[in-house]
Amino acid sequence: MIVTPIKAGELLASNRLDAKYHTAPAVMIRSALANLANVELRTLSDYASVRAPGRFKRTYAADGEEFVSYLRPYDVFDYLPFEADKLSRARTEALDDYLIRAGDLLQSCSGRNLGPLTIADAHLAKFALSHDMIRVSINDHADRLYTLAFLRTPTGQHLLRGDLNGSVIDHITVEQVAAISVPFVRSVQRDVSDLMRHATELRERARIKLDEVTRGFAASLPKATVRGRRSSGWTLSATGLNGRLDAAFHDPAVADIRAALKEIGGVYVKDVAASSIPGRYRRYYVDAEHGRPIVSGRQLLQSLPINLKYISERSFDYSAYELTEGMIAFGAEGRAEERIAQPALISSDRAGWLANNHVMRVRPNPGVNPGWLYLAFVVPQVQMQVKACSAGSVVDAVNASDLGKVILPPMDNVLGDTAIDCWNSFAEASETESRAIQMLESEIATASQVFDSQPNLG
Repeated sequence: MIVTPIKAGELLASNRLDAKYHTAPAVMIRSALANLANVELRTLSDYASVRAPGRFKRTYAADGEEFVSYLRPYDVFDYLPFEADKLSRARTEALDDYLIRAGDLLQSCSGRNLGPLTIADAHLAKFALSHDMIRVSINDHADRLYTLAFLRTPTGQHLLRGDLNGSVIDHITVEQVAAISVPFVRSVQRDVSDLMRHATELRERARIKLDEVTRGFAASLPKATVRGRRSSGWTLSATGLNGRLDAAFHDPAVADIRAALKEIGGVYVKDVAASSIPGRYRRYYVDAEHGRPIVSGRQLLQSLPINLKYISERSFDYSAYELTEGMIAFGAEGRAEERIAQPALISSDRAGWLANNHVMRVRPNPGVNPGWLYLAFVVPQVQMQVKACSAGSVVDAVNASDLGKVILPPMDNVLGDTAIDCWNSFAEASETESRAIQMLESEIATASQVFDSQPNLG
């Protein structure tokens, strides 16, 4: 139990009676920051515009109607976000208020994992975003990047989470974010901004290029044919059931795309890669210094894994769950109509990380280009096959045996090399961001220790 004495005047000033507010690390951090030397402490609202649009009614676009691609709040943290839905451009009220603006900081403001933020780039600016994300606009480019780095530090995250409210779901408001004090540490201010600039520009270029390559590759492949409304049904001989009675598995569009890919020289997954999912295990989660990071299928897609956990070697033999460079991995359980089967290419920054027992591992055979294998799995022509072979009464799941029978497009090493370059850029961007954040956090910690060690001369 944490016990903290609070003066009546502090209770009155804060207008808060909840214990978690007064015992949060943010209380001590605010006091320490106010006394740092060689630091300019600036309230966010003094140099930034902090806003959030109101709740809105999502009006989805009809077939053929002009639309804007829509993202859910946590989609913005993905390496390559893709639309969750299509909003009607003509019929969605105040649509412009929800369009993402390049350069804005996007701050999560509700949920159990509240705190993460990112910066909008040219790729994200193609989307509309839910109201459930606070937008922070800062005119000065260097200040914007420095602020992003600070709010990503442990100190910044404590400040963001130190003023939560909500009886069931945690929330922070525009006013609470605007009131955060940001310490501009002169000794590293420029270096931090420069590192963050390099990282954000690198990630932006990689996103745009990977999106372009993926779309181009998909456009070069046969398209799924439409044989009328699925609700009208179709016929299938008993010998063609193959032990499956679920309609999605026998969708004629899936059969047509498999035949078309085979005709142009497509290959089976089992002929170019080895697929596997490890078994269940007992979970012993620990602090970062005592274990390795372990990701879910959802976290695999995130450049900044939300609520990343670390697991002890007591849980299992690390080698059976380890991610290796060049591996393709994806969440193999979930909803077939959502993110199940969305792949990630494992780069150097995550080699040695672990993935849980709900993640499919696809290891390319020697001589098989990992970048091509990633592109092959991400295009709609293969996604529809993988989703169709999933099975489950409540949760859809893909097994390695069925995955081996999926037909991939013909190999293309040129596009594959481009995809590898993009993922390597993602890795470099993440490592550069980490250096900037660690540099800033270290300087803040050092300055705080110097202040704490000063003798009382009063």
